[in-house]
Order: sequence, then structure tokens, then C-alpha cells
Amino acid sequence: MTARKPGLIALFDVDGTLTAPRKAVTPDVLKCMQELRKVVTIGVVGGSDLVKISEQLGKSVINEYDYVFAENGLVAYKDGKLLGTQSLKSYLGEEKLKEFINFTLHYIADLDIPIKRGAFIEFRSGMLNVSPIGQNCSQEERDDFVKYDKVNNIRPKMVTVLREKFSHLNLTFSIGGQISFDVFPQGWDKTYCLRYLEDFHEIHFFGDKTYKVVTPDMLKFMQELRKVVTIGVVGGSDLVKISEQLGKSVVNEYDYVFAENGLVAYKDGKLLGTQSLKSYLGEEKLKEFINFTLHYIADLDIPIKRGTFIEFRSGMLNVSPIGRNCSQEERDDFEKYDKVHNIRPKMVTVLREKFSHLNLTFSIGGQISFDVFPQGWDKTYCLRYLEDFHEIHFFGDKTYKGGNDFEIYESEITVGHTVTSPDDTVKQCAALFLTKQV
Repeated sequence: MTARKPGLIALFDVDGTLTAPRKAVTPDVLKCMQELRKVVTIGVVGGSDLVKISEQLGKSVINEYDYVFAENGLVAYKDGKLLGTQSLKSYLGEEKLKEFINFTLHYIADLDIPIKRGAFIEFRSGMLNVSPIGQNCSQEERDDFVKYDKVNNIRPKMVTVLREKFSHLNLTFSIGGQISFDVFPQGWDKTYCLRYLEDFHEIHFFGDKTYKVVTPDMLKFMQELRKVVTIGVVGGSDLVKISEQLGKSVVNEYDYVFAENGLVAYKDGKLLGTQSLKSYLGEEKLKEFINFTLHYIADLDIPIKRGTFIEFRSGMLNVSPIGRNCSQEERDDFEKYDKVHNIRPKMVTVLREKFSHLNLTFSIGGQISFDVFPQGWDKTYCLRYLEDFHEIHFFGDKTYKGGNDFEIYESEITVGHTVTSPDDTVKQCAALFLTKQV
């Protein structure tokens, strides 16, 4: 057996490097890692928690690799044994964390800026990301905020207030990017896991973007299919994201392209129509709703709070009293707490009464949040553009109740088909459409 090279470690990212994004590792990769481990020390580092990493790399992951760094090293294992753990909530404690979050929510709610969207505070294991405008804004809105911020110093002023208010917490405030700033304990950064690797003089890191695009074979198949049937694509993402997946000329490669579930619709390369929550409500009414909701959450007395209390989407707002950045255990605990104390139902009652003039639908679902959207808007929105078709076949993978394909799959207007993968899509479409051709 070849001896391991001393002082050298190969450190691997998980998503997109050892596995397909959010998928389980393949037997071939596992075998490769086992062979590689015979000659070099192996470590894996991922942003997800250990539960998620175990789902991808196997339940015995901490024994299959020399080092396993979950949450970018905030939870660290060596040779199957726990090396150390750290988190923002354990560092600050729940009360100090809630104090910081509540103050910040009130500050943003009282902030007079042109527009506000959602995801103002994002809770991560080792930090909070704070955005005065909200992370859910568009690229154009980001660009506009950058210019506005340079003139009005929105972020620097906010950081000054927070730094002074919470000087006793020894926090670092780092303004970066276009619209936000990070808040984390002094000395914590993205190289956190490296503190456990000081004995190595040669560290090789292998990483990859987790983003997947359409394969050439799939593109070719869709071109052939388009010769015999009208083709449309519908996705929840915006056109920029869909274009990154299906190609920059996507609006010309398909007969219909429905971005944001049809709120942005194209036919034969030309824009058919657009709609959004911000255009439906208008900026002032939207800000009024957001500001009121932020104040309500900031004043809410519940055991814990995390981040992303309001998520802005083109067609809706998702509101979570606890914040979407909570762990699964915290979700489960909130669900039980909510059943007893009716946190969400009470909040919905207040909002429905306060904003009855806006004709909004409030839909409580899942464990921790509720959706807010104009009456009549749902996942079948794109079908209004297809009234000339008497037979509409829909293919999707999340067709189960609660999945984002469920409504259109179940619609009386469509013939629904559940697919399990791109290969399955090809198989079903070929059998349904191409075998009928003479």
C-alpha cells in the first residue's frame, strides 16, 4: 500500500463537486474517494448541516473521510469524532440574538427608502446578512439601490447605529456587494474550517459551482419534438435564471416561455405580458404592508427568531414569524408552539383586517409561514395565455400536494404527467408524441 504523503490534505466541496447539487453521491465517486484516501488525507466541507451532508455522502460520512466540516466548519469532525462546534445563536444566546433582530427589524420598518422587497435579515449559522432593501429585489433594483446608497449612505449609517447600539457584543460589520452587510463575531469568516488544518502545509481545495444547465442531448431532443408539437416551458424562476439553464436564446427556442409561473410570458420570442406584486399593489402600498409586518414581527414575543421573515417573490410575499432560516428542529418546535398559541392565525387575522382594501389572499401552509398574494393568482397563472389550445400536456416533477407543480398538474385544463428526471421526460414525451408520427 502506498504511504500517504505527510502534511498534505485534499479538501472537497460537496454540492457540484462530489455530488450533483443536493443529490446523493454515486458509487463511482465513493469508490474513487476510498482509493484516494489510501494515498492522501481527505476532507469534505459543505455549507449544509451534518444531516444534509449525510444524506448526500452517506450516514457513515464522518467515518468515511478524515475530516468532515459541516456548516463551513462550524461543526467539525476528525476521524469520526467531534472536533468542535460553534454557531451565532450559541455565541450570542437567544435573548441577545432576538434583541438584535428586533431592533434591526424596527430600524428597517422605519427606514424611508424608495422601495422594499423581502428577506431583510438572513440567518446563517455563523452570521446575519442584513439588507435594507431586501435580498429578494431584482438586479435592476440592486443597481438602483447601489446608486442611492452611495448618495444617501443607507448602509454605512445603519452600520454605525448598530455598531454603537451593540458594541458590547463584539460584532464585526462588513459592508459588501450591492445591497447588504454581514454581521458576525469578530474573528469568524469563510475560512473558518482552516483553523482545524494547521498541521497541514499543503491544502488542496476542490470546488465547483452547483448550478446545472440543460444538456446538449436534451436541447437536441426538444428541437426535434418542437417539429411535431407546440412546446412551452414554465418555471418559478425569473427569465435570467431560466436563460442560464436553457440558454440565452430560450425565448426563441421554445414557442412559449413562462417565467415566474407566467407572470412574465413570451410567445415566439415576443413579450406577451407581465405582472408582479409590486406593479399590482404599487410601491407605497407594498412598503406600507412590509413596514407594518416588520413592526408586528419585531414586537412578537416568541421563543426564538432567526432570519428571512419576509421573502419577496414576484407574485407573492411569504411571511414567517420565526424566519425561514431556522433549522428543521426549530421548525418542528415552532409548529407545535403555533398549534397551541395560534401565532400565524392571529397574525393573518390582523393583516387581513388591516389591509382588507388590498384584496389579498392569505394562505397558511407548511410549518412556519404563510403566503400573501392577490386574489386569483396561483400556479396556473400561465394557462390564461393558452386558451386557444384544447389539449395541454404538462410535465413536472413536483406534482404532489404541496409541490410547486401540483396546481397546474391537477388543473382540469391540463393533462398532467409526473416525471422523475430529464431522462424520464424524454422517455415520456417520445412515447406520447414521437411514436405517433408515421
